[in-house]
This record gives sequence, structure tokens and C-alpha cells, in this order.
Amino acid sequence: MDLTIHTPLDSTNLMMFVDDDEDDILLFSRALGDSGVEFQLVIAHDGKEAIEYLLQPNKSLFPLPRWIITDIKMPLLTGFQLLQRVKESELKKIPVVLLSSSSHPDDLFRAYSNGADGYLVKPSHLDGMKQLWQALRNYCDGLGPLANDELANFLPTGSKSSDQS
Repeated sequence: MDLTIHTPLDSTNLMMFVDDDEDDILLFSRALGDSGVEFQLVIAHDGKEAIEYLLQPNKSLFPLPRWIITDIKMPLLTGFQLLQRVKESELKKIPVVLLSSSSHPDDLFRAYSNGADGYLVKPSHLDGMKQLWQALRNYCDGLGPLANDELANFLPTGSKSSDQS
């Protein structure tokens, strides 16, 4: 298991980011640091690595994350496979958000039909990623739904809801 862990870990604000693209990992990590969001980050480079972390018995060294944000297209275990394993296990209460460059309706349907808690299109620039972090923080803090106005730019085309709460 070759995880990147920003320590010390505190499960109350721990986020797992799963992506095999080093550029996306760097962008995501930098945006987190620049956004002022108070999450700690565990990075897994594919779904298999994420599952290995999540199933570690020593939760004081490997606390469960508050959220899992995962790319879809990865080697070894895809984001869809990771989602399925999490939702079919004792880990099912951990929210899983799929973050992908794909805005294809079939991917969106597959994500939600398999229990995803959110599906967002990856921003390609740092400012967009910072906005995404802020919106995710607000959602995690109960300040709004995942499909609110600040996240509308990250929703797949055609899925922007006019039913805002």
C-alpha cells in the first residue's frame, strides 16, 4: 500500500481522494491548501489502494474518512468498482462522490444507481478546484445540498437541478 497521508489524521475531518493521475492529485491537494478548507487528506492512487486503507484493522492509525472522492477511470479497481465495494460493505455509510472528467449521462446514471452520494465533473484549473472544495465543505457542514448553485458548474451537462433547496 503506497498511500500519501497528511498527518496527524483525525477522522472528523478526513477526506480520501482516489486518483491515478499525479497532475490531478497535485491540483486537488494544492486547491485544498489554498482554499482554507479544514480537511485532512489521504490520497490513494487507485481503488485497490483505497480499499486496502479502508479495511485496515487499526483505526487509530488508519481512521475512516468522512468522505471518499474518487476518479472513475483508474487501473486495478475503477471508481465504479470502489463505489460498489464501499456501498456493499460495512463502509456503506461513508459518502462517496465520483469526480470525473466525463459528463456522459450513462456515467451519471451508473453512479447514482450504484449508490453514489454525488457526481461532479472535474474542473481543469486551480480556481475551479478551489471553488469545488469550498462547495464540498459547505455540503459536508450541512450548509446546502451537493447540487446547489455553487456546485452547478461541476455537475454533468443536463443534470443541473432547478429544484434548489
